[in-house]
Amino acid sequence: MSDTTGRYMPPGDYISLKTQTKKLVNAVHGVEAAAASTRGAPVTFHRAYDNNRPDCYLGIDQVLDLEMIGGDPHVTRRLAELQGYRLVRAAPKAHAPKCPERGALVLVQAAGDYAGTVAEAAADSHYTVNEIRDMIAKAERAKEEIDANLDDLYQRLAALTAAPIVEAAE
Repeated sequence: MSDTTGRYMPPGDYISLKTQTKKLVNAVHGVEAAAASTRGAPVTFHRAYDNNRPDCYLGIDQVLDLEMIGGDPHVTRRLAELQGYRLVRAAPKAHAPKCPERGALVLVQAAGDYAGTVAEAAADSHYTVNEIRDMIAKAERAKEEIDANLDDLYQRLAALTAAPIVEAAE
């Protein structure tokens, strides 16, 4: 433990966490978007990456939410590095829960891939068998993403609207 700060790591390591926090907030399009996606207020996120506020950091649940939305574990990676570990992505779980924001981004990408394929094929006003097969494959991928997003949203809706169990008074 450091005698002057009461902290275990050198001050530069804590500043590096604030730098990664700022990168994470920027990855989700700023403090307003970060606040809207988590339990925090915009000021919480400003303080979390302000080097002049050494006592303010994000909660671990906020970091998790933002990293899921942003798609890159900025803060978690830095935490691992500071402890001498290397963060390695595991194979995704077959039915890993999605957050609606991330699901929407994947869906838009799949729809964009499909639209681009159709535009390329239509450029010469002549469709080949391979072009049609490619369009079908891209359309099926987009449909799979729609279905996965709908499943996730229905599960979220069911969890939020589940009736509480009420026991009769004796």
